[in-house]
Amino acid sequence: MQFILLIVWMLVFNAESSPKVFAENDRARRASGVKYNEKCALYHGPKYSLSCADGSGCLGEDLLCDNFKNCPDGSDEYGCQGEEQPLRSGAKYSEECALKYGIEYSYICADDSVCLTESVLCDNFENCPDGSDEFGCHGERPDPWNNEDEPKDGKPYEFNQCRLVFPGTQLKCVGENRCVADSDVCDGFQNCKNNGDELDCGYGVRDENWCVKPYQQGVSEGGWYFLKEQMWEAHNYYRCIHGVPPIHWDDVIAMEAQALADEIAVSQRIGQPSEKYGINQAMKQLHLKEQYTGLGFVKLWYDEIEFYDFEHPSYSDQYAHFTQVVWMESAEVGCGIAEGAGSRDQYITYWTVCLYTPPGNTPRNSERAFARNVQPLL
Repeated sequence: MQFILLIVWMLVFNAESSPKVFAENDRARRASGVKYNEKCALYHGPKYSLSCADGSGCLGEDLLCDNFKNCPDGSDEYGCQGEEQPLRSGAKYSEECALKYGIEYSYICADDSVCLTESVLCDNFENCPDGSDEFGCHGERPDPWNNEDEPKDGKPYEFNQCRLVFPGTQLKCVGENRCVADSDVCDGFQNCKNNGDELDCGYGVRDENWCVKPYQQGVSEGGWYFLKEQMWEAHNYYRCIHGVPPIHWDDVIAMEAQALADEIAVSQRIGQPSEKYGINQAMKQLHLKEQYTGLGFVKLWYDEIEFYDFEHPSYSDQYAHFTQVVWMESAEVGCGIAEGAGSRDQYITYWTVCLYTPPGNTPRNSERAFARNVQPLL
């Protein structure tokens, strides 16, 4: 696929025949792969009111059935000689893939998981985890992701295709072919593009103990300053619901935590701080930087509470992150975050490190120390 294709999509406004008439003319009907596109007509004029089947460009009538493939998916040449409409898979055009990997990789699986070349579409081999590169090929297989009856509240809903393709998930995001697990709902990370998985999660609500669950979605693009505030705020929320005094932020400790996070991001190995600190570390893969929040990372650690037995307090690696978050005698914290070298496809790997002093939750702590420092929920 050559850059020359982009040139023929350069659009000139022309106020000739109306968009509706143009979209319904005989030549457009014969080129069955193209479709009328209101945005193309609005921005570029009625002469260029058609788009390729994958939505990748605007084009005019003169480019249809001219024995030259102007669309990446070739849809401007579909059915032009009355032949059977050729392959059209469930994969779709992706400008992000084209910019990141080159115009040759301008397609993406229906679930947004892998960038593809046109050559692998309808090749009788499933290259996508969801098999969407083989959907609808020769009309033999309908797209199982198509669902016109999605809920209006924007929240993820149960969808059988998610269970089949991605074991462990059962919910589909509204308006996109992305599956999420029950554990992704209200986890502090935006997993759905419409943020539907983080709706009605109690963010910003003050409980009977005057503890406010932080609302942090959509502000991470502000960089480290916002994330620093979020990590500190999230720690103190979870400490509050256990009746533990707030912990204070320390910039010097944060510098050491950042250095350790940078080291881990390169080595892809868990780091070890000096003995003067307690430590929590986490790794999370996200589509966009804007999806991460301090609450999301701290919640990963706090959720280990389900394994802790308050009636038999003691140390265990199974819940060591949780006990450090709420450890009463830990008075200062500093955190760092780094983008991992192992980022792949549409995912970015983030490594987060928090250091605490005085350190808590170590094997050296006695059962009495755990009983004193790890308080039950209020």
